[in-house]
Amino acid sequence: MPEPKERAIDAAREWRQKLQAEWDAKPQSDVLPGTVIDPNCHHVYVSLLKGERPEQQLRKFFKHLKALVKASGPLPASFMTSSWLIELPTGETLCGLSSARRAAVVSQSDAAMVPLAQAGAALIREFAAASARSTAEIVQGVLVFDDGRRMPLETCRCRRITSEEWKSPPRKRAAL
Repeated sequence: MPEPKERAIDAAREWRQKLQAEWDAKPQSDVLPGTVIDPNCHHVYVSLLKGERPEQQLRKFFKHLKALVKASGPLPASFMTSSWLIELPTGETLCGLSSARRAAVVSQSDAAMVPLAQAGAALIREFAAASARSTAEIVQGVLVFDDGRRMPLETCRCRRITSEEWKSPPRKRAAL
């Protein structure tokens, strides 16, 4: 009979798989983030390092943000992944990160939050520069890179990240 710890781990794994199956079954938006302009939400596409998975990039990004909070205090915006990949003809793959800030109380306006969302996008670019990654934003159907390159979106493959691509390979359990 399995140990209580093993049963708990197996139950947690089954629960996660059930939630993932429910999420995968939901209809998803087919609109590539960044193609629709929203001044309160900035989508920055950041290159994945060779062999890196989107989850690994996001963990490194949040680790970077955690260090910023420790050094400088609260962040100007909220951050998330867009769950999309852009594969370039050159073989480079970009994963979307988003920075958003909206009015949280009646005394604030969404217009006043725009500079904070922009500051959040700058933090995404700062992370990319610190980890030798390129960034791009979508401007009128063209990927505009931080290094000046421009690439029409129709030359790229844009798609949602699958569950298998997202997660890191399972870690080996230590012997009990």
